[in-house]
Amino acid sequence: MTSGLFRDRSNEYAIAYNQRNGNPWHGEGQAFDGLMTVEEALKASHCDFVVHKVPMETTVIDLEGTYRLDVADQYVTVRNNAATESGYEAFGPVGKVYEPFQPDELFEFAAEVAAHAPGQACIDVGGALFGGRMVFCHVDLGAVTVDPDGINDTILTGLAAMTRFDAKMSTVLYLANIRPVCNNTVTAGLRATQRKITIRHTAGQVARVEEAQRALGFIIARRDTVVEAAERLLRVECSLSDVERVVAGVFPKPEPGESDSRKRNWDERFQMIAANFDVEVETVGSNGWAVTNAIGEFLDHQQKGDVHARNLKAMTGQTDELKAKAEALVLA
Repeated sequence: MTSGLFRDRSNEYAIAYNQRNGNPWHGEGQAFDGLMTVEEALKASHCDFVVHKVPMETTVIDLEGTYRLDVADQYVTVRNNAATESGYEAFGPVGKVYEPFQPDELFEFAAEVAAHAPGQACIDVGGALFGGRMVFCHVDLGAVTVDPDGINDTILTGLAAMTRFDAKMSTVLYLANIRPVCNNTVTAGLRATQRKITIRHTAGQVARVEEAQRALGFIIARRDTVVEAAERLLRVECSLSDVERVVAGVFPKPEPGESDSRKRNWDERFQMIAANFDVEVETVGSNGWAVTNAIGEFLDHQQKGDVHARNLKAMTGQTDELKAKAEALVLA
């Protein structure tokens, strides 16, 4: 799949999740009845493997024979327990200073950063993508409430941690907010750069927990920003014409001379978002919060394409700019 979801040696998807908070990745993977400990999440998601950094070699063949040559200061990451005949799989080249952040280290690191005690059940989702090249988990951080004396809309907050073993990204921690009502990622008042911590792939990174906790303290404080932004949006009355205005600002309407297919696509997108708005109105009222949630529902769950790719985009903040634009248009 283009999203990277895959089956491991057991022929099970390398994903495990807390089914009490819904079924991410369309229920593929192993369902848990509640939060998981680090050990439980690693085993259930098939992330209990080890990545080694080994010297890179190349082979030269000429009339005199075959020669194996070392590549100076270059290495390759290799995982064990892979779905291959040998049980090993090479991921990609890395440099001399690169040190893999092991799956168990990542899960334990995220739990420790989030101030959970060792052995405490705190993992909401965990898994691997792209054959194991990327590993991620989502750690519970508790809940905040929008307008507790009114709509009483609950937002679950969490810490998403992910790393790759092919040097295509650093280890990253994201503040991830989910509305249980629709499982959308909520980014009101936040942009991706304001909810992300980057950890370098260098030796001694686990010793940087204190540094990451200080940074996370700054980000967690921004949970209040989410609530404040949501309550500002609640105070803005909106109708279907406002929905159309905001949608046109986020997804520009085709010009008169453009193709019929582009016009149809825009109309279909608007109709889906308008239907989402009608559903939101029933629970939160006819306001800006309903508009932004309707667009968030579309971005996270209804856009055309691979459903798992959409999940990954939402989790890593790739739709944050569009959501922020919708929020700004509502408040304009």
